[in-house]
Amino acid sequence: MDAGNNLAIALQLTADFDLSDASNAWQGRLVFEPYHAQGGEVVQSTWQSWDAKEGKWWGTRANVIKNGVSTTNTCVQATPCTWAKLLTAFPNVGIHLTYGSLILKAGSNWAGFRGNVDNLTIGVEGLTTTFDFESSEPATVPALPPDTLPLWIHADTNVIDGGEILAGPLAKNVIVVAFEPATSPQLRATALATVGGIVVGGIPIDTVEGFYYVRPAHGETAAEIMAAAETVNLMQGVVLSAPALLGDAEDDYRKPFDGPTARDWTLMPDSADGDNWALERIGAPSAWGCSTGDTLTKIAVIDRGFHSVDDLRGNVQGNTRYSLPTPGSGHGTSVASIIAASGDNGTGMTGVMWKADLRLYERAPTSMEQLLRTGAIVSDITRMISAVLSGARVINVSGHIGNMRADSAGRANVEYQRRYMRMVLRLRNGDPRAPLFVFAAGNANQNAYYNGYPALVLDYPNRVLAVAAAAASGNGLYQGSNFGPLVHIAAPGERLQAINEAGVVTSVMHRTSGAAPYVAGVAGLLASFDPNLSVSDIRALIVAGALAGGRTAGGIPMLNAHESLKLAAQRPGAPLCGNRIWNDGNNNIVVQRDSVTTETIITRDPTDYLAYVNPFHGGRRIELGFSYRYDWSPATRRFVEGTNVQTSGTPPTDVSGAWLS
Repeated sequence: MDAGNNLAIALQLTADFDLSDASNAWQGRLVFEPYHAQGGEVVQSTWQSWDAKEGKWWGTRANVIKNGVSTTNTCVQATPCTWAKLLTAFPNVGIHLTYGSLILKAGSNWAGFRGNVDNLTIGVEGLTTTFDFESSEPATVPALPPDTLPLWIHADTNVIDGGEILAGPLAKNVIVVAFEPATSPQLRATALATVGGIVVGGIPIDTVEGFYYVRPAHGETAAEIMAAAETVNLMQGVVLSAPALLGDAEDDYRKPFDGPTARDWTLMPDSADGDNWALERIGAPSAWGCSTGDTLTKIAVIDRGFHSVDDLRGNVQGNTRYSLPTPGSGHGTSVASIIAASGDNGTGMTGVMWKADLRLYERAPTSMEQLLRTGAIVSDITRMISAVLSGARVINVSGHIGNMRADSAGRANVEYQRRYMRMVLRLRNGDPRAPLFVFAAGNANQNAYYNGYPALVLDYPNRVLAVAAAAASGNGLYQGSNFGPLVHIAAPGERLQAINEAGVVTSVMHRTSGAAPYVAGVAGLLASFDPNLSVSDIRALIVAGALAGGRTAGGIPMLNAHESLKLAAQRPGAPLCGNRIWNDGNNNIVVQRDSVTTETIITRDPTDYLAYVNPFHGGRRIELGFSYRYDWSPATRRFVEGTNVQTSGTPPTDVSGAWLS
């Protein structure tokens, strides 16, 4: 109870008392409390409206920065100021650019206080927004959980420490709910309405039930999340309601939830066992911790035999540059699926890029190649020009044109093709965002020059990659893959998981035609991971990542997606991927870019004395509290928490995988 009728929820603004000076230091908050203007008139159990500009304001700091120097704050709690007086004393006061926030807060030690806020109206330059905090009518709940999880659930900013309530990291703003199979939609909606819950995603287990991911009205802290889960748990029809635990360092890495042959992933494969060996061999499960692609990155495929299959539709989206189905054996469908079959959709398979903007262009049919070779070449060139002009970042060409004989006629045909391809590659040449061309090196068991397109490496060394096919076992090339100094990268070409023309996941042996799309997919991951990368950057990172990975096939460096992304993360301003990070002693988080460059990526909030970051490393999400040292064990692929080092500055020179490296 408030005998004096003075207590009400306060409106607080994180302030900079002079936006025109260079100081960005913490300067406290500006506070509006109704009682300063109307003492004793805060009526209990009654809605009242207050105009903050007509009331009085005070600052939480006795001294603030004005004109770059410390200045006495005349508007403090003991001497609050009207809005006009505040602006007279501090004409350039405003919301702090770094710590800016608007806060509704009840004061401390108000025993038994209960207050509410609604219909909060905020005006900015004549435009007003009203926040209605009333809960809406119960949202409908689908009969089965949706087969999707929004990315924000696992975003670094949405991960919090369970603290004393729950051990380990958990997602804020979400709980997981499961119902009895016979529970009606009305009862499900009623259960979720008790916490203002909205279904934001889910994981169907079978055709009967699964797990709903629900966003409660209040879930910013571990206590609020647990309270929401316990409330729903008491409702009729609920089998389970719990916080969304994100697992520990050993178990929680980003992996797709797809068809029955693509559920179990090995991060560091030592053999070709299992259906997923090709993606594992190129380090895709580890790379997915850093990037799974995005639907803004355009990837073009020039091929034959595209078919409308479920696992491609999500990434082809509204693309209408081809007609489905098209003639052919389904070769184009298989190639496109290796690049970008939709990942994490509970069906089919996973492409190297889970998400992409696929652009599919049908090649000229074989009969035309045989009868009208010149016309066939021109037809293909026309499609490549369309792909270039579409803004594609990567263009995959897994087929070749015409006679590839290793004789004078074959060499003449190669030169003929190069003439046309030079015309295509001249388009946007010199533009950093020009497309990277990824070509299959061919399957004639000879120097790749005689396969035509790879010879363009000499013409445009920063825009072309020729790809050899690696065997599933050992370090050799697969059956007849071309080779030679013009082939700079190898990728799996045997026993590949791909989608056929019927939409069924099957094992194919497309040799270099199947190897090229793995490289194109990694190029797409790089482009989406850091959109600032140029075409020459992407090509160089693919080759350098293969060399860093240490595997070869017939002496040709083997594609390694994770190593390429780690190298991309060494660039200043890039996202994190396997970088070393540490606390500088003031709880600011510093990242190691290359061997000499460091960069501060998180600046400590002075109101929060613990700094955390949740990077992915080796495909796994790691929550690091920076008063501890963490050792990465390559043998077990686990982080081991070490001693409480309370250290500052740069980590030891001999890290041996320590910290986050």
